[in-house]
Amino acid sequence: MVEPAKITISPVKLLRQIEGPSVVTPLRVLVVADNEINRVAVREMLKALGHYVKETRDGKQGVDMANVEKFDLILMDISKPVLDVRRATCQIRKSNGASSRAHIVSPTANVMPPEWDDFLKR
Repeated sequence: MVEPAKITISPVKLLRQIEGPSVVTPLRVLVVADNEINRVAVREMLKALGHYVKETRDGKQGVDMANVEKFDLILMDISKPVLDVRRATCQIRKSNGASSRAHIVSPTANVMPPEWDDFLKR
């Protein structure tokens, strides 16, 4: 049995090494994820790169925050409690709120073909 690789460097330090001294324009990013570990990991990586980060736990809170505060990017997990990413995205776009034109990206671990088929059917 192959042993998994041991992590010897923190993700933040790794990102700093990869990025080096390059200049990145700071973005205002909203992270919407119900999993606290994922929120913390994403927040810390983005902050290490110099971005301003706000976070929330569910789609409804994400919509509310996006309506009142301007974000350049919204990272929203596909499967969230209260309001899923499709409905949340529609509400953000239709609201004409502060972030109605922000880029919305939905990372997910649901990568198997049946999961994608189910997502696209809805």
